Amino acid sequence: MGELIQQHRGRVIDSPGDNILAEFGSVVDAVQCSVAAQNEFKARNAELPENRRMEFRIGVNLGGVIEEEDRIYGDGVNIAARLEGLAEGGGICISKTNQGFYSHPDPVYAEPKFLSEKEPGKKWNSNKEGKPMGNVYERLRQRLDELATGYPATQSGVEIRILKRLFTEAEAEFFLKLSPLPEAPEHVAGRLGLEPGETAALMERMAVKGFLFRLRKGNTVRYGAVPFLVGILEHQVNRLFPELALELNEYFETGFGKTVQSFKTPVMRSIPINRQIAVKWPIAPYEDVLEILNSQEVIALAPCICRTWMKMVDKGCDKPVETCFIFGQYGHYYVENKMGRYVSKEETCEVVKRNEEAGLVMQPFNSQKVGGMCSCCGDCCGMLRSLKKQPSPAKAVQSNYFAEVDQEACAGCETCLERCQMEAIRIVDDKAVINLERCIGCGLCVTTCTAGALQLQKKPEDQLYQPPQSGAETYMRIALERGKNLMPQSRR
Repeated sequence: MGELIQQHRGRVIDSPGDNILAEFGSVVDAVQCSVAAQNEFKARNAELPENRRMEFRIGVNLGGVIEEEDRIYGDGVNIAARLEGLAEGGGICISKTNQGFYSHPDPVYAEPKFLSEKEPGKKWNSNKEGKPMGNVYERLRQRLDELATGYPATQSGVEIRILKRLFTEAEAEFFLKLSPLPEAPEHVAGRLGLEPGETAALMERMAVKGFLFRLRKGNTVRYGAVPFLVGILEHQVNRLFPELALELNEYFETGFGKTVQSFKTPVMRSIPINRQIAVKWPIAPYEDVLEILNSQEVIALAPCICRTWMKMVDKGCDKPVETCFIFGQYGHYYVENKMGRYVSKEETCEVVKRNEEAGLVMQPFNSQKVGGMCSCCGDCCGMLRSLKKQPSPAKAVQSNYFAEVDQEACAGCETCLERCQMEAIRIVDDKAVINLERCIGCGLCVTTCTAGALQLQKKPEDQLYQPPQSGAETYMRIALERGKNLMPQSRR
């Protein structure tokens, strides 16, 4: 999509979560790019089975914007977001201000919908039969299921009970009208016809509760909706209580845990602690834990949500809890919400060493530009527990390395059995044997092998995985694989 935008003399302004905001110099360029994109998506869908096809919606508006450094906002952006919500899957919706500037015979552009600034929006989302759905928590569940890794339904309905514990009905209704694209409260108030002061207070309360991401830049504050994972779930780390922890664990075991790491594009990746344990092979910066950390300007350290909730239900392990790293603006958000604290590069290295000694797997977000990194154990942490449920964890995690044993050097000490979080090693005839279908290439077995019998090997070139450039691209790939639309079907 980025290449198409550049080809039509546009530029990508922002790409948070599952969205892209682009600016063009003319309506003609914007609409031609939209048509080209829809035709490309249509061609790709034709090659896929029906249950894997993905339809996108595009909104185009000609209007004024306010430019601040590398960001734009204002009514022009807000109306474009509303237009996108009104477009049909595979279609383009443009505002009345664009009429007379452009026409196109392509069927993907036929019979477009138009929206004036005063046209009221729709009040209800609809189910597949087009019937209104009045249960705000079920509508919220469906909305969250459209984002990132989803929020699947279960037979027990535990996912609805969780939402009722977290959101008030008013907060749930308001969340449905928001986009992951950060917006200033006054712009949201103007778009929805609400009182600006009350809207700002509500958005700040929802940010404190972890439902919205807060982005501060200078004197401006903007908020965007976040997915359940990575997002709302992790943001409850200092708001957990036993009843919620029990329901989260039930949800993981009966629903979410089976799907969260089952996509071709994983949410997190396992990588070596540092290049020394794979010294024979060149390691990309995004494959090296210490290199990722050293490249960050802002680092926050936070408790692991998974070990926190597992301890609360008396199923936790004895591994450290304050182990997860958050970077940049997301790090500021964590500290401001009292979910974490700033740490220096020196303390960061000490924490990494402690995590490695404790046998924790380092898992950054699956993108080359990393916004955070978890330190996971196989007993508590959702990502590794989900991987364990997959038939081939090695393929699901998209690691570029695997462990190999020198049988002659192996002393059969069994230290590697305790270190391996994926149960990928067993002892046969007093020698360690690795199941490559389960090895995720983290290197924990290598660092404590006193006999020097274990080492990491790099996979063949034709099997190497290159992570997406950004988190937005990661979420877009996952959405395509899940057959989900990237934005709500309607917004008021």
